[in-house]
Amino acid sequence: MKFEKVTPGEAIKDFESIKGRKATNGEKEAIKGALEALELPTRATNGSVGYDFHCPFEYRIKPSTERIRIPLFVKIVDMPSNVGLFILNRSGLALKKGLRLDNAVGLIDSDYKEGIWYQGSHYPTASEELAIGQGDRICQGVFLPLLFVDNETNKEKKERNGGFGSTGR
Repeated sequence: MKFEKVTPGEAIKDFESIKGRKATNGEKEAIKGALEALELPTRATNGSVGYDFHCPFEYRIKPSTERIRIPLFVKIVDMPSNVGLFILNRSGLALKKGLRLDNAVGLIDSDYKEGIWYQGSHYPTASEELAIGQGDRICQGVFLPLLFVDNETNKEKKERNGGFGSTGR
């Protein structure tokens, strides 16, 4: 299992999904540059449990409960079926700056093959806007082994058909 950057085409698609429009040529070049400069998730110390995910662009977020969506331009390759990746707040951003994941904990299933996103809100803890710099650590991911019950009734599982929020559709 390993982290890998999404392709430039996937990164542009994610950007366009957020903006709701086609990216300009200048934006496409900026996306490609951000992708090249992006550091894959890392653990800060030998004792760190979580892998820090880095923000690919600079963001300025006004204090409000407005949602933000940030494609992290990273995906997981070859994750075993008995492992999940849990995306968690970074305590400094959450407690000191008020930036929190909207769903409290994100869960990346082993069969999810697309790029990982940060989706959160800036809950006002101060009157000034929050600046997140390109390359800043924005959230953390923790891999956990999963256990499954022996007597599952739905033995014929469907294959994943889609990305973010696609199970159950």
